[in-house]
Amino acid sequence: MREIKFRGKRLDNNEWAHGLLTVIEQLPIGKIAEIRHCEQSDGNMIETNTLVKANTVGQYTVHNDCNDVEIYEGDIVTDNVSNGKPFGVITWHIDGYFYIDEYFGNLPQYYQKCIPLGEMLRMETKGHPIEIKVIGNAFDNPELLEKEGSEEC
Repeated sequence: MREIKFRGKRLDNNEWAHGLLTVIEQLPIGKIAEIRHCEQSDGNMIETNTLVKANTVGQYTVHNDCNDVEIYEGDIVTDNVSNGKPFGVITWHIDGYFYIDEYFGNLPQYYQKCIPLGEMLRMETKGHPIEIKVIGNAFDNPELLEKEGSEEC
């Protein structure tokens, strides 16, 4: 079964909260969301509801990068062929899948535009697997987003 979870930046301390997205609401302080997290502690199930900034909410793609880091919507990625240079941002496609948005205009030629992330993670170039790596995200590392010019699918 596919694991559905989200992350968002907490209102109280700006740390990441992970769990189920339960509500997005417009309040006088701005648009907020609530993430619910449940965990087992001493035989009891503890539920935590955390208010987060709605514009930071991103869904888990169900994929992990080459270092086993969970890949979320809004993550900035590179691969083992691009010498650590960022080439895209994980984005939700209207057709129902995550893909790498060619945010920086330098998507490597071995990728086709707008193919699902799962397919990219199975690709090879010159007989070697391509290893996608998360190098930051749009909220903690805005300096990685200095170049503009994304193309929509």
